[in-house]
Parts: sequence; C-alpha cells; structure tokens
Amino acid sequence: FLARMGVGVGESTIAPCAHSLMADTLSSDQLSKGFAIYSLGAVIGGALAYIVGGPLIAWAATAFPSGVDIPLIGNIFSWQIVFVIVGLPGIVIALLFVLTVNEPRRSIGNASSESSISLKEVWAYLKSHRRAFLSIYGGIAILQIAAGGFSAWLPAMLERRFDIGPAEAPPYLVFSFILPGFASAIAAGWFGDRLLKSGVTDSHLRICAYSTLICILPFGLAPLLESPQLMTGFLAIGFFFAYMHIILCPAALQLISPPGMRSVIASLVMVSQILIGAGTGPIIVALITDFGFGDENLLHVSIVIVTLVCTSLAAIAFFIGRKPFGELIKARNVVAN
Repeated sequence: FLARMGVGVGESTIAPCAHSLMADTLSSDQLSKGFAIYSLGAVIGGALAYIVGGPLIAWAATAFPSGVDIPLIGNIFSWQIVFVIVGLPGIVIALLFVLTVNEPRRSIGNASSESSISLKEVWAYLKSHRRAFLSIYGGIAILQIAAGGFSAWLPAMLERRFDIGPAEAPPYLVFSFILPGFASAIAAGWFGDRLLKSGVTDSHLRICAYSTLICILPFGLAPLLESPQLMTGFLAIGFFFAYMHIILCPAALQLISPPGMRSVIASLVMVSQILIGAGTGPIIVALITDFGFGDENLLHVSIVIVTLVCTSLAAIAFFIGRKPFGELIKARNVVAN
C-alpha cells in the first residue's frame, strides 16, 4: 500500500512540474512540439509494455520458477521480478535528470512568486474565464471517457469477438492505438505551433474540435466490423485524431495561464484526464454491458454507445471554447511572444 501510494504521489507531480517547466523553457510557438515530445515517453512506454512485457514475464517464469528471495522483503514471484527489472532504469534516469537539468528562469514578470499566488486567486482567474477553461477541461474529461473505455476493453473485445487471446493481441493493440498515438503526438505538436505562429488565435481548440469530429465515424464503425485487421485499421484512424487533444489541450492551458498559476492549472488536467475520464470510462462500458444488455458478448456495442456519445459531446465542448480561448490568447498577446 505504501509503495503504491508513493508511486501515486510521485506521478501526481509530473504534470504540474513538467507543464510549468516547458512553459517557462519554450516559446509559445514551440510549446506544442515540446508537449508532443514529452508525451512520446508514455506512448513509447506503452508500446514497450506490450512488446517487451510478455517475453520478460515468460523469461522470468523460466529463469526463476520459485521466485527470488530479497532481504527485508522475502520471496517475490517471477512476474514481480519483471517490475523490479523495468523499474530500476527509472532510478538511473531520475539521477541523470537531477544532475543535468537546471531549473529554468521563471517568467513571472513581476516580484511575486508562484508560491505567493493563492488558490483563491487561481479560482478567481478560472471563474473569470470559465468558458475557455470549462470547454478545455470538459472536452478532455469527456473524450478520455471514450478513449479510456475503448483502450481498457479492447483486449477483451478482441478475445470475445475474434478469439484473439493475450498472446496474439499485442500486434493489434500496438497498431490500434500505440503507433497512432506516436504519429498523432508529432502531427498535433507541429500543426498546433504552425497554426498559432500564423496568427490563428484559436488554433489549439480548432484542431481539437475538428479532429474529435473526424474520429467519430471510425470509432463508431470499428467495433462492428467482422475482420480484426479491418477493425484495427479503423481504430488507428480514430485514435490518431482522438489523441491530438492530449497534446494540444495541456499546451493550450499553459498558453492562457499566468505564470504563477501554471502548476495548479496543469494539475487539473490530471483530474480531468485520469480521475474523471480514464477512471470512469472502463466502468461505464462495463455497467452498460452487464446491466444494460446483460450479455458480455455485446461488449462491442457498449463501446460503440459510449464512444459515439462522448466524442460528440467533446467535439461540442471544443467548438464552444474556440472563441473565448482565441480571445484570451489575443488578450495575453501570446502569438507575439
């Protein structure tokens, strides 16, 4: 429990710190590309989990059939050894980060510091520009319900519909949402910066709105197709466009946030994305399948329902936020900076 709590506390600091660091290090027309590179860590890590995880577990089961005795901890199972192996490099990378990355000069703009700004002031700023912020946070949360539910239940859907088990599933999963996520991050970062630099003040939410609209059709059709290969192709198209908001929404929030409020505003991204979005998506799909249809073989229909509703609502949220977001970008003179 303490180990998992420690991981959770550590991870909860990633978004506020990283988003604020990038906003203070990069110019406004490079910020989206910075977020794209940053997000590739999760994409590459997810791909490696599918590609390397299975073989590592098989190797550990053969090499340590009885587990391993660790001082002060005791005997751990072979599959737990894999967690130790993949976790150790993180300690090395953390030390490299501490020793080589310097704290950037904070773009506060006055004598105040980030710590001197109260939560009450942050709340007042969010409230005064609520149309822009609510559309971004709401769009993130709603879209992540669809994406989280889809990605969580995709392995089960492959097994129930096409009899593709865990051993055969990784290629389908990698081509469905891992590789499209990689390509989406690069495309969204480049396109968002380019559009903003050209003077399109609502650039980030404009891309989010239209990309979410485009992903509705492939997401709605994919689970209903009878071929796993064809389904994978449609999912790849859907996730390519759906994942653009993961890059552009956090970047958009940093662009319209005063420097002293960036960390708090970034932390709310995690609330929208994980607690509300990814945390409820899998549950909603399961509830519809178990209590709505009462048939686990209709899982794919539940996924279609959740995906179509959520992507449509998210697109509406992004369209509503375009104008107030663009006005705030213009008021803060972001393009010129």
